[in-house]
Amino acid sequence: MSIDRAADRLVIRMKSAILFAEGQAALTPAAGRVLAGLAPLLARAPSRLRVEGHTDDVAIHSAQFPSNWELSTARAISVTRYLEEHGIAHDRLSVAGYAEFRPLAPNDGAERRAANRRVEIVVLGG
Repeated sequence: MSIDRAADRLVIRMKSAILFAEGQAALTPAAGRVLAGLAPLLARAPSRLRVEGHTDDVAIHSAQFPSNWELSTARAISVTRYLEEHGIAHDRLSVAGYAEFRPLAPNDGAERRAANRRVEIVVLGG
């Protein structure tokens, strides 16, 4: 997990490997432990939150996820539901799925692809 701060937002970045099994959008037990630590802090903040899902550029073709659009969005929704169930008002939450189109690094190796598979919680307004 990492945290980046800009003038108008705070970005909490979590690698997908911590949160999900490969090619899945159901939260793992480890995800519950990570999010359980974040949810109370986020619930106290008055800011709106946008949960963003990202993938690498390896295409997924499954019955559940026909493309990376569905996978990235489903993962963001899973995190959003967890936050809502743990005290964050639903009217403060929004979801975005970016698939492979906002990479942090070039998708030219396993380590860089892993960095691109992530969920970000963006605290809007700093």
